[in-house]
Amino acid sequence: MFKFRSLLYDYIAVGIIVIIVLLLYITNFSGNYWISGWDNLHPEFNYQINLNRAIFSSWQEYQGLGLPAGHGHATEFSREIILLFLNIFFPTFFIRKMYILSMLFIGGLGMYFFIRNILLKKLNYEPKVILGSIAAMFYILNPATIQIFYVPYEAFMAYFGLFPWMIYSIYLFMNTPSKKNFLIFLLIQFVGTWQFYIPTLFIVYSFIAFFVLLGITIKKQFRKYWKLFALSLFGILIVNLYWLLPFINYTLTNINSQQDAYLNFLYTDDTFIKNAKFGALQDATLLKGFLFDYVNFSSQTGFDYLIGKWRFFTSTWYFLTIGYSIFTIAIIGIFRTVKERKYIYLAFLFILFFSFIANQTPPFSYINNLLHSVPVLEQVFRNPFTKFANAVLFFLTIFFVYGLASILYKINMNSSLGSKTKLSISRMLLSGCILLLIVYSLPIWKSGLIYPSLKVKIPKEYFQVFEFFKHQKNGRIANLPQYTPNGWNYYDWGYQGSGFIWYGIKQPILDRAFDVWNRDNENYYWEISEAIYSQNLSLFENLLEKYQINWLLIDEHITSPSSYKSLYGDKMETLLKESNNVLLVHEFGKIKIYEVKLNRSYENFISFAYKLPNILPVYTWNNNDQGFTDYGQYVSTNDVLSNDLNVFYPFRSLFTGRKQEEKEFDIQEDSKYFVLKSIIPKQLYNSDLIVPEIDPEEISEIDSNNFSEVTIKEPILSINNTVVDTEDYLSSNTYKIQLNNENDEAYLEVKIPKINGYYSNTSMTSSKLSQITPYNCNQFNKGDLSIDRLQNDASLFRLTSINSNNCLDFSLPNLTQRIAYLLSVPAKNISGKGLYISVKNQQSQRDDLATYLPNINDFTTSYFVIPPKENYGLGYVVHIDNISLDKTATINELGEIKINPIPYDFLSSIKFIKKVSSSMTDENTEQHNFKVIHDNPSQYKISIDPSPKSRYILLSQSFNNGWKAYQIGNDNLIDNLLPFLRNQELKNHLLVNNWANGWKIDGTLCSDNSKCTIAIIFWPQYLEYLGFILVIVAVTSTIFLFRKKT
Repeated sequence: MFKFRSLLYDYIAVGIIVIIVLLLYITNFSGNYWISGWDNLHPEFNYQINLNRAIFSSWQEYQGLGLPAGHGHATEFSREIILLFLNIFFPTFFIRKMYILSMLFIGGLGMYFFIRNILLKKLNYEPKVILGSIAAMFYILNPATIQIFYVPYEAFMAYFGLFPWMIYSIYLFMNTPSKKNFLIFLLIQFVGTWQFYIPTLFIVYSFIAFFVLLGITIKKQFRKYWKLFALSLFGILIVNLYWLLPFINYTLTNINSQQDAYLNFLYTDDTFIKNAKFGALQDATLLKGFLFDYVNFSSQTGFDYLIGKWRFFTSTWYFLTIGYSIFTIAIIGIFRTVKERKYIYLAFLFILFFSFIANQTPPFSYINNLLHSVPVLEQVFRNPFTKFANAVLFFLTIFFVYGLASILYKINMNSSLGSKTKLSISRMLLSGCILLLIVYSLPIWKSGLIYPSLKVKIPKEYFQVFEFFKHQKNGRIANLPQYTPNGWNYYDWGYQGSGFIWYGIKQPILDRAFDVWNRDNENYYWEISEAIYSQNLSLFENLLEKYQINWLLIDEHITSPSSYKSLYGDKMETLLKESNNVLLVHEFGKIKIYEVKLNRSYENFISFAYKLPNILPVYTWNNNDQGFTDYGQYVSTNDVLSNDLNVFYPFRSLFTGRKQEEKEFDIQEDSKYFVLKSIIPKQLYNSDLIVPEIDPEEISEIDSNNFSEVTIKEPILSINNTVVDTEDYLSSNTYKIQLNNENDEAYLEVKIPKINGYYSNTSMTSSKLSQITPYNCNQFNKGDLSIDRLQNDASLFRLTSINSNNCLDFSLPNLTQRIAYLLSVPAKNISGKGLYISVKNQQSQRDDLATYLPNINDFTTSYFVIPPKENYGLGYVVHIDNISLDKTATINELGEIKINPIPYDFLSSIKFIKKVSSSMTDENTEQHNFKVIHDNPSQYKISIDPSPKSRYILLSQSFNNGWKAYQIGNDNLIDNLLPFLRNQELKNHLLVNNWANGWKIDGTLCSDNSKCTIAIIFWPQYLEYLGFILVIVAVTSTIFLFRKKT
């Protein structure tokens, strides 16, 4: 009878959770639409290619130019298999809805069983079932849950749904150690790896699991249970190695790409500050995070608060009363825990993780600021709410329920009350809690669980595009337009987010969503946008060749929140019509697909070359690769003697679109000149200096009052202070440079006369900055701002902002865009963020430059090069923004802004040439037979003719030292699977085209008359294989060796 009654209670509790989730479906998800947008995963578009990417995840070939996995992509493998199975029974558009609802249900159910079987296992069945049900409701119907699911991301939803079960499985095994429970523990921990698609969540979970295990072990006597403690930790580690090992390699070799990414540079500090705004105690106790202050753009409402209805609701007196009461009851639960000396370690974890979100509440604020200052932890603590809120919610639920149990215990221990009265009061209290939880989450029952803009109907042409590319060769796709580096697009059919088309297309796509993981992807953006917005066809076609782009996909559904003109759709179409190498092959509605005719032949990203020039220096950031323009494909190595032709561009990169400290040229100025310097590498001593011809317009000073008054101001070149006697800048000249003393440093100096007149400007004389009224350009931050002229210098101004954006616009309407300019901005940072500066192109209505000035507490002049744009383009606007996102004052001083023409093409084309021999030929591609087998992203098997004449084998994936090449001696299974065991490695691994891989082939390679095989592998992929093997070994060992109860 008791067993039946217990089972009935469980059915009722589970039924309550089911009803809640069904009601959430009815009120939030019913309808034939997709849930798509923001950060999303869509493996249901093509399970085959996405499973392949998960199994062979260490190299993400589909992400632009290819990159090592910066996420735990392998964790998607088991999840996608389950989704594939569900897709047999349910329509594809419903799969993501089902996943969202299942995580809500599984999370609530896990919370229920944890409370019933672990926390309150000694209570009578009825109260612990009721309290467990309340825990499940609170866990589901909570402001933290809303913020997780409002703009859902698969990993965070898995965190919500699986975290309670993962902790529960620890208790299950530690309380009743057996083979069965250990297998359950391993299974749940393995499924729980879904959340570690975002690897920083593993740090959070590992910390919690360690202290939970340690707390259980100490309570049960450490000497007896330390082996179980160690075994559990080992089990957690083992089931995570399949994704963790490749990620550790990524962290050791490639984490700088992520840390140095343009978007992280722009927004990391902003994200931390926005989180900190909700770090006060009154918000942290209610689990309110930065989404409550997040401003988003939608085509229906324009710019508005993302969760506007919740902002209003969470300010009502009844929400606040219920929320603070819940936290108070949780505090009672903590005190009861400490008093009983039970679950003290859980109380410690709750306080610790609560401190991470209450990061503006002393003393927690001091600890958080310290942790945020550590570079390794910066990514974890820049957005603490997403990492820690779910853990805080879990512990808050525990102590809320424990506090309720303590109150019920006090009622039942009151001897002045009769048993029926006690029962009535207890039931009224619990019923009241259930009712209040419903009130506490009222907007959720009015379509408030998920952002309405994510409910979209994906146009059928996208699925037609998916089908089209299923039948095309493997080649890189450039998706257009490319109007912003943000990796966040808006579509006229409602979608907004980081993108989705690559989930249905097997070919790599050069999208901005991948830039944060690899600098080569980002640099491609700087180059392609420069080509498009300057309407430079030859530069555009060179980039197609350089990055081996086989397809162009132009999506006219994409819109821009700022200006439709910035998309440059009509200009892009004009550019493509002028090209003989680009052919329109298909139109699907508003999506156009072009095929690119490349000059060189490739097969699966593999090609061969005969002789390649050596181009130096290697640049980090650039928007104009003059080396490729002049010579086509090239290598970059300091071994000059091994190359027939060596070319050094002293000012190879004039790019200034990111941080000032990243400039790859040295610049100074005096009253008459801008002076650029470059050190000449010793390998290039005794070489030819090529001084290119110069466009007279670039060095012409036009009188502002008399346009017929034109003065030509030629630059002055010198080497080690010896002036190069140039005869005529209007034609190219070659000069023999003799530098015999290789012990001394040699440098080239170019003095560029300051060109004033009509095509120059300053903020003092032309725009009259002193008369400009500052304005707050952020309608959602309505704090204080001011601009003050400094008394000691009329050209200096102090800008102050407190919770506002103090903005100035410096208009330059008459500047032609045919020539380049140097923008000089002197500034000093007093407190807060440095000044934000952008340069809007009046022709395209797009920011050609957007960055921050250095945070230096001394006057420093920042220099920005604005390259030439369209021949008939006209006008720029320099925008200055003094940004304060909270009540902290941002104070910056600004000096006189100046803009002057510079000879951009001339500077970037100056070069030193050193020829080792005269055998260099323009024909770089060797035509001979080769075949490539490329079954997975991390492995290539290349069969080539014996004794190849080619001197280079090229792999068009972004350069990484993890790529290894081997000549296969015997074509057998072992050598093909494990080529590194007993085959000759090709040691000369070279950087090609400043982004790709190449190997120099010596004379001994493939020298016999038989067919030759070369294997190229990305060796960290073998770490993933090892991880999968260890998971299988762990499960097998448990089944066969773990024979009896421990």
